[in-house]
Amino acid sequence: MWSTEKTLGLIELLHSSPALWDASCMDFKIKAKKTDAVREIAHKLSVDESELEKKIKALKVQFRREHLKLTSLKKSGTSAKKYAWFGYEPLLFLLQGRGARGSQPADATEGEVS
Repeated sequence: MWSTEKTLGLIELLHSSPALWDASCMDFKIKAKKTDAVREIAHKLSVDESELEKKIKALKVQFRREHLKLTSLKKSGTSAKKYAWFGYEPLLFLLQGRGARGSQPADATEGEVS
């Protein structure tokens, strides 16, 4: 159901809806704004809202996994050529929105506070 092309389209729409991913966005904490953004994207992609929410969550989880792998490879000195997962580079914008939650960067060591 989710082709590569459709998934990349979703990523573009997600990027243009910071309420769904950017913790520094004023609308990020407003549930109604998030619901409206999901509804709008679901309509544009002709998918059910609950299916879309699951897909967005899965994309975020997969991006975090891939980013941690890449960070580990860089720390070990291993060259990470082109990343295999098609969604990694298009989802790099997710890194912009994570700092405002007070969470540590993926490559922070224990004891560091960001």
